[in-house]
Amino acid sequence: EAGVSTGTLYVYFQNKEDLFRALVCDARERSFQGLAASIAAGADVRERLTNFGLHLAGKLCSDDVVRAQRIVLGICERKPEIGREMIEAGYLRARRLLAEVIARAQAAKELGPGDPERLATQFVELATAGLYRPRLFGAMSAPPSQAEVAATVRAAVDLLLAACPPAGRNGAQTQPHGQ
Repeated sequence: EAGVSTGTLYVYFQNKEDLFRALVCDARERSFQGLAASIAAGADVRERLTNFGLHLAGKLCSDDVVRAQRIVLGICERKPEIGREMIEAGYLRARRLLAEVIARAQAAKELGPGDPERLATQFVELATAGLYRPRLFGAMSAPPSQAEVAATVRAAVDLLLAACPPAGRNGAQTQPHGQ
């Protein structure tokens, strides 16, 4: 697709793994720009969490990301540093971004107390529950529908907001919606 010979590629990359890393890194940077923009577009914590979850779950379940994740899983046995790089640059980076959003929402009294890192980890898992792993391991051959993703993310947002309701005017925790 680049219109250059294989030999020309190896002027810039030492081996296939370096080329793969560069391709994944480029795609990941574009994805993180979209993720940051989706969070910034939210008017309140519910909307920011929803936007984050929709973007993340949609991206993780996409054909391109699933294929790349499978390649990384295949390489990790003999090159564990590639797996560590992918975790740090992808999963952990997304989790830190979400933890910052959660911490800001707590400071703004939109969310009640809780460890932002732990809440972010739990939210990422909940927002992709039943979608990502079946896609990764081939039990779900096509990406889930937007409706499936939206329902999963909505449930994750509801759970997080119920677990960390903002403090009421008198300083007491408010009851989660619907209780």
